[in-house]
Amino acid sequence: MATRPLALITGANGYIAAQTVARFLAAGWAVRGTRRTSPTRSATPVVFNSGDVEYIIGTAVQGTLSILESALKMGGSGGGLKSFVLMSSSVAAMRTNAPAPAVFTEKDWNTHSEAEVRAAGEKAFGHVIYAASKAASERAFWGWVKEKKPSFVATALCPVWVAGPPAFLPSSPEDIAETNMFIWKVFSGQEFPEGPAGYGAHVDVRDVARMTEWAASHPEIAGGERYLVGGGDNVGVPQAAADILREAYQDRRDIVKKGTPGEGYRPGYVVDPQGAYASSAKAIEATGQGWIPYDKMILDAAKLFEGFLQ
Repeated sequence: MATRPLALITGANGYIAAQTVARFLAAGWAVRGTRRTSPTRSATPVVFNSGDVEYIIGTAVQGTLSILESALKMGGSGGGLKSFVLMSSSVAAMRTNAPAPAVFTEKDWNTHSEAEVRAAGEKAFGHVIYAASKAASERAFWGWVKEKKPSFVATALCPVWVAGPPAFLPSSPEDIAETNMFIWKVFSGQEFPEGPAGYGAHVDVRDVARMTEWAASHPEIAGGERYLVGGGDNVGVPQAAADILREAYQDRRDIVKKGTPGEGYRPGYVVDPQGAYASSAKAIEATGQGWIPYDKMILDAAKLFEGFLQ
């Protein structure tokens, strides 16, 4: 009987990682995982209301370098480790508030956020710190790979705003991942939250998991590459989620806020060709598969969140 390939997934109880574990198991892998004390945390803290520059950027960079050194020590010097997949972010490639029209690809790097953080010092805040941290950590990742020349191949995935159904219902609504919280807030009848940050592009968490397993399974293709993940015809705002949910849940039309139907997004959730957006054509071509549609992402998450209504 053939031995199953083994994957180590850090923070395996986190939002993205838990779906990634499920994807690897479904694909026939054996999985080991490390556990985070906070299930809503990722490798880089997704904390948009913090101005602690050193904490967020330092955690991102040092966390990335630390796990790379561990990988090299435990299995990357000819010891059997085949590939290392970094979960970066589209903000490592995309410039916030870029002049439109602009199309970002894997060849682009966000250097503006890092410069803005340095210039703002203690006044730096929120999304710009997060963007700077992701750009800094991915740059450190590729710098380490170039210097150390490990025997394993390296891949970076750069997803846009990640939402959609978690692998399991969180213990309470407060434990929903921050990037996914807008669906619950709309579904539960709260006021529309701001967001998403950036240009409104989304990707279903299950597609992020799929891309991670694909990269690990195809080191001959994915090695040395970075991929923008998601976007395309998945551009929406909380109003779009409300329109979808009010149509699907007729019994909640008096609960889900009406807002201004159709406002803030284009029919079919397509990108604005005159705006700024990320192109994930490289990932689609490599895998031969597109992204889960925006409306399905919203509805599948809401279906799980029905558990909070009981």
